[in-house]
Amino acid sequence: MRKGCKHLRIASILVIALGVISIIGIRMILGSDVAAGELTGTQLEGALGGLVGLYAFNGFKILAGLIGLALSNKKSILTVILGIILFLCQLVPFLQSGNGTATIIVNIVLLVIPYYYLHNAYRNYKE
Repeated sequence: MRKGCKHLRIASILVIALGVISIIGIRMILGSDVAAGELTGTQLEGALGGLVGLYAFNGFKILAGLIGLALSNKKSILTVILGIILFLCQLVPFLQSGNGTATIIVNIVLLVIPYYYLHNAYRNYKE
């Protein structure tokens, strides 16, 4: 058994859970009255584009987690590449986070999970 196998499985499950929770959160926000505003023209197109992007990114998280689970006991460059993409995609919101303490803490926690995935995918690949 490889050194990072067990930890890559844990990281993959965390990435899958993060993707699923994010999708559920998006659905809950869309179902609430807060999201029901009057959007017209380009605002509606921008909101729809952002929504599609959020769903696509969270779908990618779930896919990367499933691939990580499937390849956790193998030497795979694919899991390392997916880990790099996950980390970079989460690094952007971290660097753009506001000054609020809660926002910074949430972004740090959300950045730790892709790093954990990347670190263990790299450990698996190097062994």
